[in-house]
Amino acid sequence: MMYRIPNAEDSTFFEEAKTEKNLTNVIMSKAVVLYPSMSITLKPEQTAMIQELMADGSFQNADEVLQAALVLLVAERKAHLELLDETRHKVDEGIAALDRGEKVDGETFVNGLLKQLQQAKQS
Repeated sequence: MMYRIPNAEDSTFFEEAKTEKNLTNVIMSKAVVLYPSMSITLKPEQTAMIQELMADGSFQNADEVLQAALVLLVAERKAHLELLDETRHKVDEGIAALDRGEKVDGETFVNGLLKQLQQAKQS
């Protein structure tokens, strides 16, 4: 059985994926059955990767490889969206600080970053 995995426009899926520990549960709970079977054409290098993963015993068949790949893809997308949210939040905080008159000149800022980098290298 084949499924349509929700895409980036399905915001509820990604919101749930942010809090769900088992992404496979989220994928399967939101998946929509499209076809009883589907054919895809793989490039030779993709076929070789799948065969290598099956040959070393990591996976029993190509379906398992594809399922694992999709779970990783969703996890990567989730991490990307979280980073994007964090970055937007930090930008908003920075803008608010500037609006309050809290600013640092560029040279002071860069010197502070260099100091932090040196401290991190020493520890």
